Amino acid sequence: MQLKQLPDDAPTGYEFAMQPAANSSAVQASNDDHVDEVVIPAEIEVRELPPQAGTPQHPFKTYPIMYYSRGGISDFEEIQKRLHYIPQHLLHHACEQYERIYGKHGRKVANRWLTRVALKYKGVA
Repeated sequence: MQLKQLPDDAPTGYEFAMQPAANSSAVQASNDDHVDEVVIPAEIEVRELPPQAGTPQHPFKTYPIMYYSRGGISDFEEIQKRLHYIPQHLLHHACEQYERIYGKHGRKVANRWLTRVALKYKGVA
């Protein structure tokens, strides 16, 4: 069996094992640092809908398809509470925008945006 030569600056097996894992709290904390910097206006972006929207094959969304749910922890109920305050004619657009924010910036930013939008329509903000 032929062994591959490692570069001179490659860590030893011990050094490699002692590095923080990709999902460790230290790495997660550094990944979450940017969350507070992202501010998305509490506005629902109304985009033009395709002609087939609202048909039985492509119904209007009343709930986002993408949201956090793992290991018994889910954002389902919290999202449902916030969507209750959004007017029915904007609900599909809010769900679409929540999914765009969730996909681009993550769970915390999307939930923070939805909370601010819900407060706006609730009359608090």
